[in-house]
Amino acid sequence: MSFQTLAKSLKNDELAKCLLECLAVNYSIKPTGLLAAMKDGAAVNEAAIRQIQFYFPQAFSVTSFSHTIDNVGKHFEFRVLDKFIMYWTAMFSNSPAVRLAWKDRTGKAMRSHSNTRWWSQFEMMKQVFEYYGDVEPFLGENDHLAPATRGHLLELFNNQNDATDLKLELAALIDWGVHFVTGTYNLEGDGPLVFTCYEHLSTIVNAISVGSFPNVEALACQRADGDQRLFNEFTVQAKACINPGFGFFQQKFSNEFHSVVRALRSARLCCPIQVQQLRPTAASVEELRNFSFLDDDATIASLVYELPRYLAKQMAFK
Repeated sequence: MSFQTLAKSLKNDELAKCLLECLAVNYSIKPTGLLAAMKDGAAVNEAAIRQIQFYFPQAFSVTSFSHTIDNVGKHFEFRVLDKFIMYWTAMFSNSPAVRLAWKDRTGKAMRSHSNTRWWSQFEMMKQVFEYYGDVEPFLGENDHLAPATRGHLLELFNNQNDATDLKLELAALIDWGVHFVTGTYNLEGDGPLVFTCYEHLSTIVNAISVGSFPNVEALACQRADGDQRLFNEFTVQAKACINPGFGFFQQKFSNEFHSVVRALRSARLCCPIQVQQLRPTAASVEELRNFSFLDDDATIASLVYELPRYLAKQMAFK
């Protein structure tokens, strides 16, 4: 293992040089010895890995899925909620007195915000949604706290259209955002995630396809007051806020990361718990070629030859 703390951020060429020096020089790793590299999606990291792949051609490059899913929320587009989040976050970040006043009123401290984790905003807004009935009174009764920021927030509540859309947009964030939050946390977990990653991604896709949005439906039903046309308009309005995030997710995992997702799907063949229900064939084993270090005719042929015995042993294990 090697950890390096640098005085400044490196450009992609500098980072590639640093990695090559560490791996090839200090640790004498052969060109066929590096099997995988994982990083977040920063452009400098992507470029550096592409450079070192000239020396380590079998390195399987994986961009952190949890970081990518974490960025989905940045692509949601809310007319009112984006303003509310900006002012609400600023008010609680800059004033200990505001935080104390909120806890005194609700009995629960407001979740903190982190600039490096979008989902900390989700956690704050989830708490706002749970205590929504306290938000406007809290702003109205604390005129001595953060007056400028508090004034901007009250303007949203004083505008009837803004106030009603704010709650609908909050409901949309909670109903759909929770699936991405859960996926982010699951893929940051411990254990051999290579065997479960595909299931976590599939769960998110299925959650979107199922189309369950109970909080949005409840609010839309209340606002429509039995008018089906209005109900449909409100649900379409809520979905429109979330759709850009869905588009980002699909572009990443269906297009940009398609080969990596296929590789992780095939990785389940190496899990003795899952392999029986997958009922693999020779064609299934061919999918392991998506791992660059397994893209070899002799290796695949050997794995296909071993497959019947492997399945028999796993059946006996079961």
